[in-house]
Amino acid sequence: MEQPPPNSFIVGRDIYYPGILKDVRKSPEPFRPVFEVFINALEAIRDRPSKDNKGRIEVRIITTPNLIGHSFHSIEVIDNGVGFDTTNFERFLTFKDNRKGPGNKGSGRMQLAHFFDRVDYVSTFQDENGKLTRSFSVSKDNILAKNALVFFKELAHSATNDVSTRVALIGIVAAHRNDYASLSAEELKEKLLTHFWLYFALNKDDFPDIKIERYESGKVVETQVIAETDIPPIDKDVSVDVHYSGRSDDRLAIVRRPETETFSVKCFRMPKDKLTRNAIKLTSKNEIVESVKIQLESLSFEDDIDGNRYLFLVSGDYIDNKESETRGELTIPTRSNFLDKDGLFETDEILLDDIQAGVNRKVLEAYAEIRKRLQEKESNLEELRETYILDDAAIIRARIGINDSDEKILAKVYSAESESTARKDAYIKEKIDAVKALNTADDDYVENLARLVGDLVNTIPEANRLSLTHYVARRRIVLELFDTILGRELDVQKTSPRSIDEKLLHNLIFQQTSTSAESSDLWLINEDFIYFSGNSENSLSQIKVDGELLFKSDLSAEEERFVKSLGEDRLKKRPDILLFPQESKCIIIEFKDPDVNLSDHLAQINKYAGYIRNLTNDKFQFDTFYGYLIGEAFDRDEIRLADADFKDAYHFNYMFRPAKTVAGLFGREDGALYTEIISYRSILERAAKRNEMFLEKLGRPLPDGKTVDIDTEMTKIALAE
Repeated sequence: MEQPPPNSFIVGRDIYYPGILKDVRKSPEPFRPVFEVFINALEAIRDRPSKDNKGRIEVRIITTPNLIGHSFHSIEVIDNGVGFDTTNFERFLTFKDNRKGPGNKGSGRMQLAHFFDRVDYVSTFQDENGKLTRSFSVSKDNILAKNALVFFKELAHSATNDVSTRVALIGIVAAHRNDYASLSAEELKEKLLTHFWLYFALNKDDFPDIKIERYESGKVVETQVIAETDIPPIDKDVSVDVHYSGRSDDRLAIVRRPETETFSVKCFRMPKDKLTRNAIKLTSKNEIVESVKIQLESLSFEDDIDGNRYLFLVSGDYIDNKESETRGELTIPTRSNFLDKDGLFETDEILLDDIQAGVNRKVLEAYAEIRKRLQEKESNLEELRETYILDDAAIIRARIGINDSDEKILAKVYSAESESTARKDAYIKEKIDAVKALNTADDDYVENLARLVGDLVNTIPEANRLSLTHYVARRRIVLELFDTILGRELDVQKTSPRSIDEKLLHNLIFQQTSTSAESSDLWLINEDFIYFSGNSENSLSQIKVDGELLFKSDLSAEEERFVKSLGEDRLKKRPDILLFPQESKCIIIEFKDPDVNLSDHLAQINKYAGYIRNLTNDKFQFDTFYGYLIGEAFDRDEIRLADADFKDAYHFNYMFRPAKTVAGLFGREDGALYTEIISYRSILERAAKRNEMFLEKLGRPLPDGKTVDIDTEMTKIALAE
């Protein structure tokens, strides 16, 4: 090529760079220009004619002082590769020069102009005239104003014998200042590792020294290296053949063709602390593509098997050739857009859906442990689906992982269902608003009203049935478990003493040591209890309300004497359940083993109420208490003899005491206590009665043989409102 004069613009001939800059859209990946310069450095090292010395890349993050610390100035990438000799410089100046490879379009340099104010190159190389140094720069301003991709500075004989290239990316554009503002060497290392994973894995035998440094005021303040040991070996290398798809003769359907493309799948298995997420990633020219997502169907992101996670990198000529003018973006069709009428995909193509299906199939073939865990997950999921009447579409949307507990599975499915419910509710609201907008004077008023009511009739029952079904299904299971425990039919009860029954019942209703009443089954006792803050089986001294300790930590001498009197430490006592529905009110629940005589424990709740009335922090002035003594063995007459204030209830098997004075001590006034003595069986009957109402709404038979149609009932309610 003809040597340009020093300090001159190399103006495009037969090419309009501003138009090219507009066509090559800015990448959505903020670090695309860094990746571009870094891969050029790797390739320059690869292309060296002599490998006498080891490849070397230094990446420097340069910051400058400002009023509050340091701000980003530039990133420099220095390598000892082949350099910008005449051939490479000529290729740099030529748009869509594919001499480096058929997939190279030469558009990466346009990303430099999109992201940085100026990019400076200083490259020393060897040619027949000795060592020469070529200096030039790239700037968006030059492209737009001068139609010049490059401002050429000089070509001169070098005073050094070292072959190297220094690229300085200076002045990040305003839109991406936050992305680079606090960039650390460690963060940049992780970005480079993640993006070039496949390239590094394929080139471990010729791995360069890679150092990343962060500079502040000209001094190195942080250093990281990317070493060969950072790259795990390829665990398995498999291939998958994927068929092309075309349009049917009427152009309305997708038809599979016999022709195929072969894709390589490099499989990595590594400890979960080394790999944060399981994934399948497409790669183009050995770089990971983030703009096109492909789903790993057998594992969720966070799953691990025996402490390992998995990464599958997919490559192939088809993917390389599908890269758009914007590097890192692929134009691979999906089933949903292949038949679009915009003419984008007129020829036979490989569909992204088919790549995904083929790779996922190979994953299960390659890894027996994933296949086994997937089968276990599917079996368990089917059991949950049948038990809780889960919606199939919601299960698919929930993206369930193989390590998910039953609780997490249900939470994910319910979350997916709630999104669907939200859409239905929005649709219902839209129809109700449309009803309000009807004009009774319009000629078509009757027809419009009938149509809107019909839409509501179809939608409201569907939305409500979903919520009610799960509500009833879960409670039905809890009730069945409650009944099983009372009948001592659990496996653990058959090999344990009867004293375990109390613990099992306690944990069924409210897990011991828990503070999460909303996730408990306290509704068995009272529907409202799940909405209160509470504690289960925690010592009094450790109980907190709204983040503050309930009981005093600095007792007076008189209070301290009482707490420790008779050789006890009363603040170490552990009531079964305490609930705090609102200011000044407290609920105390005590469970007893079904064989224990409840009349021997009538004073226990009284004492707990007294401790809470008199020893709590001054902020907590509880004076109204509700007590529940729950067991199975009690005799009404004996209860009355022990405390004649207890009375028989008209319904169910329980007794109640309307009021009992709670003694006020240490200057506090008296409080009041309402108490119930109730059997586990009565609690079960109460809860079952409540659940029966919901079962009826789902179309279950009523006592007289009639049934309630939920669609009709829900529609009546909605229209009445």
